[in-house]
Amino acid sequence: MKEFGIQEKLSSESVLAIEYCYAASISKPQITYTSPDWISRLRIHDQFGLISACYDGLLRRFVSPYDKPVSQRLGHSGSIKDFSFFPQSDDSKVLLVSGGTDLKARAWELSEAGFEQTAVFTGHKDSIQALSAFPESASSLRFISASWDGEILIWSSSSGAAPTVSKKRRVQVEDEVKQESPLLEIDEPVARLHEHSGSVSSLVWPHPLAFYSAGWDDKLIHWDAQRGEVVSCWSSGQTTAFLCLDYSLSANLFVSGHSDASVRTWDPRTTSRARTGAISTFKSHAKWVNDVCWFKGEGKFVSCSTDQTVKLWDLRSNIPLATMNLREGVWPLSVTVDRDETIFCGSSDSSLQVFRSESSIRQ
Repeated sequence: MKEFGIQEKLSSESVLAIEYCYAASISKPQITYTSPDWISRLRIHDQFGLISACYDGLLRRFVSPYDKPVSQRLGHSGSIKDFSFFPQSDDSKVLLVSGGTDLKARAWELSEAGFEQTAVFTGHKDSIQALSAFPESASSLRFISASWDGEILIWSSSSGAAPTVSKKRRVQVEDEVKQESPLLEIDEPVARLHEHSGSVSSLVWPHPLAFYSAGWDDKLIHWDAQRGEVVSCWSSGQTTAFLCLDYSLSANLFVSGHSDASVRTWDPRTTSRARTGAISTFKSHAKWVNDVCWFKGEGKFVSCSTDQTVKLWDLRSNIPLATMNLREGVWPLSVTVDRDETIFCGSSDSSLQVFRSESSIRQ
């Protein structure tokens, strides 16, 4: 404090208000499951637990991360890169949509019986990198998808395009053959949007009237969801790419991870059409930041990087509260957090790893 006072030329009689954050205590990673291939995406659903998407084309559901998946389903003919939940309107099931390198988005119904595919959407010309479902309950399946070529498609199962319905299908699920309902097939989106000059890495649809896209062209774009028009556009002002994006409803902020090893936060309430520079930049990672995720209802978030670390952050501090190291040669690809503040990480050795924070251990 004495050195700080001298550096800032403060009087010894000055009263300083000190704001501080406690460092966090995080357990060592525990490998709870090893998948046949890389785990590309992890998400938590309040009722159905942890869901994973994998490069082997399978979706898996874990009731407990410490046990094997209770259900898994192959639907894609290539790697799954992302998936998104629709708002739940039925306590017995939840709908989700997934997409990947087979250029198709597939809708699923998840219940205690497992995954059942309900629709397939065909229209992308390149690998699907990101999806986001409409944020309110609706009679039709509405979502957005984005691909490696920078194109964003808006979809609806009740669009003007005439869907085709396939015959009943016999599918193999965990060595059992069962009959599935007819599959809805849609091959024409509601709209095609072209604004990004590079791959779109992330999509977020937090409000019925607005969605956001981020990409390798260093653009974070706010879209009018009804008109399909750009409302505003932000960039970091650096030679970097957006690799991941997450939104916090309670903080009303975005957090993003970048190829320059930085984590940045953004305020969507700005009214200017073009803005350069994030409101905050967090530097501690040494390589690309692969994924970010907000804690529920708090100003904390977690990031993971190709530097083989997972870091816990507080908005009020530019120093991470904790750094978790993976073993040599393994880098984390996706990260998510449950309501108990347990951190789940999917990594390049195909493992699901669990980090328990101080608060989750107490609970």
